[in-house]
Amino acid sequence: MKLSIIIPSYNVEKYLSRSVESALKQTIDDKEIIIVVDGATDKTEEIALNLAKQDEKVKVIVTENKGVSNARNVGLTEAQGEYVCFLDADDYYESEFIVEKFYNLCKQYNLDVIRGAYRIFNEEKGEFIEHNPPSFPKINQVISGQEFLKSSAIYRFNEVVPWLGLYKKEYLVKTNSLFPVGISYEEDQLFFLNCLLNNGKFMQTDIYFYVYVKRDTGCTNNLTYKKAQDVAKIVESELNLIKKFSLKNPLKKYVLKYVSASFYQLTSIYGRVDKSERKKCVKLVKFSTRVKLMFNAYSKYIAKKIFLFNFCRIILDKHYDKVKNG
Repeated sequence: MKLSIIIPSYNVEKYLSRSVESALKQTIDDKEIIIVVDGATDKTEEIALNLAKQDEKVKVIVTENKGVSNARNVGLTEAQGEYVCFLDADDYYESEFIVEKFYNLCKQYNLDVIRGAYRIFNEEKGEFIEHNPPSFPKINQVISGQEFLKSSAIYRFNEVVPWLGLYKKEYLVKTNSLFPVGISYEEDQLFFLNCLLNNGKFMQTDIYFYVYVKRDTGCTNNLTYKKAQDVAKIVESELNLIKKFSLKNPLKKYVLKYVSASFYQLTSIYGRVDKSERKKCVKLVKFSTRVKLMFNAYSKYIAKKIFLFNFCRIILDKHYDKVKNG
C-alpha cells in the first residue's frame, strides 16, 4: 500500500466528515484512511463508523481518551502504507492531488520526510488569513535531517507540526519516532527533533499542502497550566536527546536553539493563566533550569528565554493587579 492517512479524532462531530472527505478525494490510489477515535464523548465515533461503512478505505480504531499523541501512535502502528501522513480532524488538504504530488516527490528522491506550506482559515470570520510560504534557505532541495535542523535554527524556521507532509513509515519505525503519550501541547517538537537527529533525507518545499482551520477551543485556565507542564516535560525530553546522541558543537548549539523555542512557550502561557496559577509556572521554569544544568547544556539561547520569562513575569503581574483593582 502506498499511503496511510491518520486522523486522530476527539469530539469533532462537526468537522470529521469534511476532513475524511478531503482525504478520500485525494487522487493517489492504494491508500487507507485511519480514524483513531480518542475516547470521544460526542457523536464522533458514530460518524466515523458510518464513514467506514460507506467506503472500505476508511478504518476506525476506538481507544480510551489518552490524548492526540497516543492516537497518532496507534494509527502509526496500524498503518500499512509505505508513507504516512497525519491529518487533524478539523482540517483539510489544499487540493485533491496534493498528497499524490508529495508521494511522487518522495519516490523520485527516496525521501524519508517531505514537508510543504499551509494556509490558515479563520472559521469565525469565514476567511483565509494571510500566511506566507516558509522562509527556508534550501527550499525544494534534498538535505539531511541535521542540515535541516541547522538551517531551521539559523533562519528561525520553526514549522514542526506533524501534519505538514509525508513520512516514510520504515524511517519512523527504525528511528523510534513516536509522539510522547500524555502530552498534547508541543508534542510535535519532540517528535520532529528525533526525526531530524536521526539524519534521514528531508525536503522542505514551498508547495501549499494543507489548510489549518483556526477555531475558538475555549481552553480553561487549568488546561492552559497543563500546557505549561507539557512544555516543561518536552524541554526535559529534548535535552535527554542531546545526551542520547552525544551531540557536540556546532550541532549541539543548533539543537539548544531548537529547544529554546519550546522553552519560550512558557512565557506566553504565563500571561494567560490566573495569578493563582503563576507560581506553579515559575516552579516549572526553575525545574527546567535545573534539568538544563544537569545535562551540562547551559546555552545563551535558553538563558535569554529565562531572562525574558522573568522580565515578562514582572510586567504581567503588575498589569494583572492593575486590571483587577480597577
